[in-house]
Amino acid sequence: MFRTESQFTEALRRGLQIEEDFASYVAKMGGHATAFGPPPISKLKTGDERPLTCHLGAKGDTAFFPSPDLLIEFPFVSAKVQIKGKRIQQEGTADAHFILDTVEKERMETANAVGVPTLFVVYCPSLCFYPGLAPYSFIEVADLAPEITKLRLRQIKGKSAFVLPVRLFRSFDLTNLKALEKTHADNKPTENHQRHRRTEADPRNAGSPRREDDARSSRARSASIDAGAEG
Repeated sequence: MFRTESQFTEALRRGLQIEEDFASYVAKMGGHATAFGPPPISKLKTGDERPLTCHLGAKGDTAFFPSPDLLIEFPFVSAKVQIKGKRIQQEGTADAHFILDTVEKERMETANAVGVPTLFVVYCPSLCFYPGLAPYSFIEVADLAPEITKLRLRQIKGKSAFVLPVRLFRSFDLTNLKALEKTHADNKPTENHQRHRRTEADPRNAGSPRREDDARSSRARSASIDAGAEG
């Protein structure tokens, strides 16, 4: 089922409003948020109007890929952010989750491979009813790698999408952001795609998925969160 032009325009308006409100929220936390600008003129000629990021390729050439929504900066950490307004599926059950399009996941992983880490932030007012979460909550894109987190794959309206359990997320607050500083402090930006490849010996892998406040604050997690297979 395709959206009408008015439905697309309204969805775009809501998305931009969520992005603007989140940028204001970052500023109130003492940070700085920058929206990625328009694409290079060469891309406009092809009809591609998405904001793009450029990086140096392996052979010394340049490559472009779609940008996340924002670059956020705090005195202790910087990150790229992809933000979406989401509704919780199966809310109030042990299987409460969000849906993430496979194409969007691939784009975020591409962005995460270069430069500062990429965060997937969801805006969902209902998250305030879940322990340790808030309307703005996030997950590090690196933690969505299959060797770290096994996600269910579903077909929704003819498209492939991943199931993201609510328990994987953390509240977007200064405590959790400062925890990122420790994770990324001694890594080179170009090695961002390797900085999350954890082993069983890494103490950050101890414990089970975060379900309570104390577990979230300690960032205890398993090396592989198996969400199971859905028929």
